[in-house]
Amino acid sequence: MTATLPEAYGGEALMTLLSERPRRRFETGSRLFHEGEPPIEAFFVFDGLVKLVKTAEDGTESLLEFRGPGAFVGERSVVDGLPRMTSGVAATHTSVAPIPRDQLMTCIRRDADLALTMLTTLAGRVRNAVEHVLDLRAGNAASLVATRLMQLVRDPTFDSIRTERDDTIEIDMPMTQAELASWAGISHRSAANVLQQFRDDSIISTSRFQLEIRDPTELSKRCISTTPP
Repeated sequence: MTATLPEAYGGEALMTLLSERPRRRFETGSRLFHEGEPPIEAFFVFDGLVKLVKTAEDGTESLLEFRGPGAFVGERSVVDGLPRMTSGVAATHTSVAPIPRDQLMTCIRRDADLALTMLTTLAGRVRNAVEHVLDLRAGNAASLVATRLMQLVRDPTFDSIRTERDDTIEIDMPMTQAELASWAGISHRSAANVLQQFRDDSIISTSRFQLEIRDPTELSKRCISTTPP
């Protein structure tokens, strides 16, 4: 990805600020920030994928969402000033620019285009969260998993880990099977059963680090909705 990514936010102040900020690289599995920490900075993603995870009282983590190139991570806590609700973990090798809270808030106050774009982005994420809750009520395990797998196929967030070869789509998996289950909102056992069924039906094939979508059309039919995410 190129340095033109900040232009999507329409903010000259942000582009100037990012040009002055050093980039920080995180290896796969490294944490950008931890749940409960004060929001001292936000991160602008240039390359890679960041996953947001929530820790339960028993210590288990649930995968909530991904952020890719051109997205902010940790900005919600920066805006409201409250402790972080999630942890940010590098799902792949990731390059980000950290922006101190006071500097980002100054940019937001001064640049109406940046403020409007961030507001629109945050509203879209709230909408996606509500839609997922509705999906949980309307769907079964198979349709919930299919919907998340199709997100890997269609969503530009995952461009860097997706390759198309003939009629097969190869995805370098940025999560474990347990994380896929929590992302879909079902139990690990249910997710394992669904994936096995999809393999038996020749819709997908899996290895430890890769997923192959062999029949995207059939997978799409098994989604809750065929509308792209």
